[in-house]
Amino acid sequence: MRCFALILASALTLTSPMVCSGEDAASNDTQGETSRWAGGTLEYGIGLTRLAFPHYPGSDQSHTVMMPFPYLTYYSERVELDGSDLQGRLWQGDRFGLDISSGGALRVDADDNEAREGMEDLGWLGEIGLALRYSPRWTPGNPDTWQYRLSLPLRQAVELDGSSLSRTGWVLSPNAEVQRDFHLGPHQWEFQGRLSARYGSTDYHQHFYGVPLSATTPDRPAYQAEEGFTAYVASMGLAWRQGPWWLGGFVRHENFSDSVVIDSPLLRESRQQSVGVSAAYIFGKRRL
Repeated sequence: MRCFALILASALTLTSPMVCSGEDAASNDTQGETSRWAGGTLEYGIGLTRLAFPHYPGSDQSHTVMMPFPYLTYYSERVELDGSDLQGRLWQGDRFGLDISSGGALRVDADDNEAREGMEDLGWLGEIGLALRYSPRWTPGNPDTWQYRLSLPLRQAVELDGSSLSRTGWVLSPNAEVQRDFHLGPHQWEFQGRLSARYGSTDYHQHFYGVPLSATTPDRPAYQAEEGFTAYVASMGLAWRQGPWWLGGFVRHENFSDSVVIDSPLLRESRQQSVGVSAAYIFGKRRL
């Protein structure tokens, strides 16, 4: 969805897709895709978004922000930029494909979060890896037709803390996605829904939920995270466009009830939501 990934990437401390998470893009209709991607097409504009999202997955405190953003989409034979979601297709068959998958998490200042007070800050987290994709029916931009896609992204996480980089484990996020584009007179609509499950390594979970002995308090006992299931994630987005105007929104729900880190004192909410709305004006389109 155009700019839907930008909203998710700005709003969510963990992408999965959307994640929301650079997790998928392909077509089953080779001829239709060739006509769309050949030569590369760029759309550009400016927009404004309002977001409400937790400090980190499972936090009971949230950010609410309003900020401008550049509306950028680019499609070529090998690269797709949809908002801030950059996707690279390494290989494409009739139904299966292999993509570059990326994600990340925002920095969290421990002084701004009650649960993490006195602990080290959470640095910026980047994720990069590969995603195996199965597309039983997916033709980008095909109106009035339900489209389906399955993806299996596996990513390595790296934390940026000041000027140092350190590996922070891996995350696996199998997901299923549905999408439909439809027209009502001059109005163009796009619906997108995604269900996913997130699994993390010991180091990945320790980054968010571990409590070392040096950071214990009467209300925050020591906790050592372990590898396993993290959360179920469900997201839904709807976008409208007429001429140069674009309007979109999303809601995302995460459920940690069956998580291996459910006993962490840093996991304050077993269920949480993120929401956002955006509007943009598109200046133009050009072939590159």
